[in-house]
Amino acid sequence: MQVQSTYQPPSVALPNMNPLPVIQSQQAVPSGNWVQYLQALVSKPADAKNLFDGSPRDFLAFMSRHEVTVATMDNPMLKLQTLTDNVSKRVGQDLAHCQMMDPVAGYERATQLLWQMYGNPSQVRETIIGDLKKGGTIMKSDKAGLLQLSMGVSAAHEVLKSLTIRSGGRYDYEHAASSIDIISDILSRTPFFIDEYSNWFTIPEERCMFGNLRFFLELKTSDALDPLVLEALRKAKERTNSKRGRGNDGGQFGASRGRCGPSCS
Repeated sequence: MQVQSTYQPPSVALPNMNPLPVIQSQQAVPSGNWVQYLQALVSKPADAKNLFDGSPRDFLAFMSRHEVTVATMDNPMLKLQTLTDNVSKRVGQDLAHCQMMDPVAGYERATQLLWQMYGNPSQVRETIIGDLKKGGTIMKSDKAGLLQLSMGVSAAHEVLKSLTIRSGGRYDYEHAASSIDIISDILSRTPFFIDEYSNWFTIPEERCMFGNLRFFLELKTSDALDPLVLEALRKAKERTNSKRGRGNDGGQFGASRGRCGPSCS
């Protein structure tokens, strides 16, 4: 015979356990996207020397990098902050009032001001072409100097083409650089190439095309880094210097004998 117990344990009142509040991601991260904030943080230069300082020569590269950086950002305030973080103090003073405006209007105003003050296409073009026209004559044996000139012309050509694209086809900046004045100024730095250049391009209009000058210089400097050519030039220079040294020594010896007189014999 089994006896069933009728004992019931007293009920124990449990403490009131309210659930922890759920932290909404929208409150923890203002834009709901950590990637954008990390991207903006990484894009900020650690060295002030890497900030855009207002040089028209560097403007197109600066704006291109900025546009790539903010391409995936949907927060206009973050775009504006990224832009102002990448300019020098002097340039930033012109954009300070944009940070007090509505973020959308402020960002549009800041980019408009930068293009207006530092990205004027004509100003950029003249700055780049002006650098190529400066400098003295380059010797034919100066492979490094010729290569530097050729690379400068190639870089300028790429910038001019980019400006044409950015203008929406309204203006052909490459055509504006294809003039007798500009081509002759650059070509005058390599006088030993002038006759050959005119033989390559027999039509006067072709000689004044900036793209043709780039093509010519790139081919003429294709051996600038060839070890054999560089070593041959070095040895040729040593031979020339050695020959000059022997000639000077012989002249001095003959002069000393002339001054010695009969007592030397």
